[in-house]
Amino acid sequence: MKKKQVWLVILGLVVLLGGSIFAGAAFAKHHVQKVEMSASSSSLAAKERSMSESSRQAKKASSESEAQASADSSTMSSESHTNKSSVNLTAAQAEKINQAFNNWAGERAKIGHMAVTDWYFDHGAAGRGDWYADSPDGEIQVQNQDNPGKAGFKIHSLGGCVFYKSKSGKIGQQDLSAESSMAGNYSVDMNFDKPISKYLLGDNGVVYELKLGNGSPASTNIGFGEYDDDGEYISEYAPDETFQVSEDAAAQAELKALIAQYQ
Repeated sequence: MKKKQVWLVILGLVVLLGGSIFAGAAFAKHHVQKVEMSASSSSLAAKERSMSESSRQAKKASSESEAQASADSSTMSSESHTNKSSVNLTAAQAEKINQAFNNWAGERAKIGHMAVTDWYFDHGAAGRGDWYADSPDGEIQVQNQDNPGKAGFKIHSLGGCVFYKSKSGKIGQQDLSAESSMAGNYSVDMNFDKPISKYLLGDNGVVYELKLGNGSPASTNIGFGEYDDDGEYISEYAPDETFQVSEDAAAQAELKALIAQYQ
């Protein structure tokens, strides 16, 4: 009887010890799995952070590259105009170029059911200073009175024209200056409610444009300023508008072709 009890005690101890060992092993396995999962999650998070940082850096580099490319393009575009040298032409040659360009403009105006006049610049009583226009490439002399004189400007006007909608329905080339006066100016037949474009022909081979109209009045002296009698710049007499390089590719090509005849 005592032996049986002893064996039962021993068997109980074995069972208890085995259960403890099994439970310990299970706990250890679970702990290892938990640690491995934690390590895996940390590794995955680190990879995601690394990929996110790489993506951010790539986007930043791409943006900087695009910005630089845009800046380079703008610089090249600007230099393409400012680097053009003026062509030394006689007054007679300039007049021929202006007349030929206006003839060409007259045909273009007909296509668009518009009118065009070569009366792009004029003024009433004024001083003895040179008249000029502002542009991204610098001042453009439009009337030389030797104050400061031709040498005071790197660009000089060969002439110009104005595209407009006629109130009377006329199209093509028009002698608007003969129909009007300085007092009446453009208002005689120019519809200010429609787009108006002044073209100025530079002796550097560039056509400059000033957009007017669309509800605003226009006149022959808008876009131009004057130096004082001593050839000095005075802000009070500066142009009220700035001509821009025209986006009219056909006009740019036409002027270059006309000037090329004298180079």
